[in-house]
Amino acid sequence: MNGTTFTDAQLDLMRKAAECLIPKKDSMPSASEIGAAEYIDANLQTSPKSRKLVLQGIQEIEIKSMTTGTEFKNLGFNERTMILKQIEESNPPFFAYILKQTCNAYYTHPDVLNLIGAPNRPPQPAGFELEQGDLSSLESVRARGAIWRDIG
Repeated sequence: MNGTTFTDAQLDLMRKAAECLIPKKDSMPSASEIGAAEYIDANLQTSPKSRKLVLQGIQEIEIKSMTTGTEFKNLGFNERTMILKQIEESNPPFFAYILKQTCNAYYTHPDVLNLIGAPNRPPQPAGFELEQGDLSSLESVRARGAIWRDIG
C-alpha cells in the first residue's frame, strides 16, 4: 500500500483522474505532478464519511471504465475525461469532493503559487488594514466570566 487509505491501484487511478481535472499546460504542472492524489489520500484520514464516498466513487470509475474494455489507467486522456464527465452526472457528491480537493492541493502547492505569481504565504498580514467588526454581541459571553476550571 502506497498511501494511507488508497491501494497502489487506487492511488494510480486518482493520479490519472487528477491529471484530467487539471492537466499540464505550458509551464504549469498537472495536478497529478504536484501530488493531488496523495493530498486527497491523506485528507481521507480525517473523515470516514469522505473515505467511504471516495472509495465508492473509485469503484464506480473502475466499473464505468471496464465497459470500454480496459482499465481507467490504460485509457487515453479523452476517454478518461469522458468517464469523469459521466461520474460527474451519476455521482455529483463524489465528483465535487475530488474536484475541490484537487483544486485545494493544486492552488496551495508552493510551485504552483510561484508559477502564477502569488505570494507563498497566508493572505494576512500583508500591510492590509482590517476593519474592526462590531463585537458587542459577545458582551453576555464576556460578562459570565470563565466557565472552565484549571487542571494544571
